Amino acid sequence: MRSTGKFYSCFFILLFFFPVFSFSQTEKVNFSKIDAYAKSIKGINDPGKLSKKLTAPYKTELEKTRSIFRWVAENISYDTKEFHLPPSESSYTKLFYKLDPATKNIDNVYHVELAKYVLKNKKAICEGYAVLFKVLCDSANLKTEVVHGIAKNSVSNIGTAMKENHAWNAIFLDNKWQLLDATWASGSCNDSTTIFTKQYDDFYFLTPPNKLIINHFPTDPKWMLFSNPPLLTQFLSYPLAYTGYFANNISSYSPINGIIEARIGNKISFTMNIPVKDSDISVSSKTGSKEITMKRQEKTVTYEYVVSSDKDDELDIFLDGKCVFTYRIVVVPK
Repeated sequence: MRSTGKFYSCFFILLFFFPVFSFSQTEKVNFSKIDAYAKSIKGINDPGKLSKKLTAPYKTELEKTRSIFRWVAENISYDTKEFHLPPSESSYTKLFYKLDPATKNIDNVYHVELAKYVLKNKKAICEGYAVLFKVLCDSANLKTEVVHGIAKNSVSNIGTAMKENHAWNAIFLDNKWQLLDATWASGSCNDSTTIFTKQYDDFYFLTPPNKLIINHFPTDPKWMLFSNPPLLTQFLSYPLAYTGYFANNISSYSPINGIIEARIGNKISFTMNIPVKDSDISVSSKTGSKEITMKRQEKTVTYEYVVSSDKDDELDIFLDGKCVFTYRIVVVPK
């Protein structure tokens, strides 16, 4: 679950451009009526009946997908208690081992049972969200898969080797596979994953693959869905990015490495190219290091900060009040 939390020794400017491909979010459709209808559906805990109810008014696969996705994101909350259970005590593990090992298509049976469990409790971790979405789509004859991989959701993830820790979905629409994440669309958790805040985020509905890759790295490369994707080491090294990065159409930034090594007194420089010349950019640090200069040339803004504490730090970059990046600053001894 994502959190709400917001170089190297030679400081040089290296603008990094995310690859631009033909991918784009499915043509914008006014989903307000579909969303209102989905949010009105209550009290159905049978996956088949719920899927039928959610999709009955609609003819197109896109409309049906939207209705199911919005219902899941709206009605399921993140299960913070389940998240902290060891695998041996996980409700999901126990549910699977209750099944007869000889059961035909045991994975499909498990998916249906898990979907029922999530509907009953109205809570899930990422696997529950993704499986529920798939089961509801299966009932509506929508071609969907569960995608497993790594998600970066905290500052501590930057530059850190990680194991598979997340699940999301791929769905076949408009003759191509597209990606969505009902878990991250439903809201966010605090840094310790103990408090969940329900707040719908439409960015994670049919997210362009070359944008989702900044914080979602699939285990199976086929779910990258675009050419020349980054290596895992590159993915892990990126700064922590938020949807504000994409919402503001930032074309490039530097440094591209999310871990900045510095000594007390060092100046840290970073640059962003932004589409609106008068956008309000600000930077804050956990230890209170101060901005010393800001240079603006057309749509390019360069900041310099001085490291004033011997403690490791977090540097948050804001654009028009919304956090777009967080860097890890590692203070090294002189």
